[in-house]
Amino acid sequence: MRFGLFLLGVSLSALTCAYGADVVDLQNFMLSETGSSSHALPLKESSTALMIFQVPLKDPSTQKFLTKYGQGLLVRYGSPGTGGNFFSGGVTNLPLDCNKVSDPSEAPWLKTITLDNGKYAWQLWVTKEYKGTDIATDKANKGWIAQGHITLNGLSTSYQITPGEKNT
Repeated sequence: MRFGLFLLGVSLSALTCAYGADVVDLQNFMLSETGSSSHALPLKESSTALMIFQVPLKDPSTQKFLTKYGQGLLVRYGSPGTGGNFFSGGVTNLPLDCNKVSDPSEAPWLKTITLDNGKYAWQLWVTKEYKGTDIATDKANKGWIAQGHITLNGLSTSYQITPGEKNT
């Protein structure tokens, strides 16, 4: 069982914690990776990370919209490949949500997911329909519009994808 303790501007002397049938004074607790004290809350590294993919409305180099009316954006992600293969094994399709923004420089395309820690390869594609997974026919021959790699280590990560980005 995991416990999170978030204290912002609160005095520990006034706090108590109900754990099972016991009430414990948190002032006498310490956070410890080993849990060696009888009053220690063991810290465990998270095996997952919150990942936020963000994409701008327009390609910054051309100032053209990334999609036509009705189209969507999709991130394909999976294990990095070797020997000239970008992916190793299967990929997961992640349709992005588009949020209305007042400033075209903001990143309206985004999606937040939880992933296991580790290395990932990703590609950004245009889809036929908003929130769809079929690649748009006018984009299929041109391929992805950005690709890269990312390593997650238990921390929340917000990643701004730049159209044209190429990390092999």
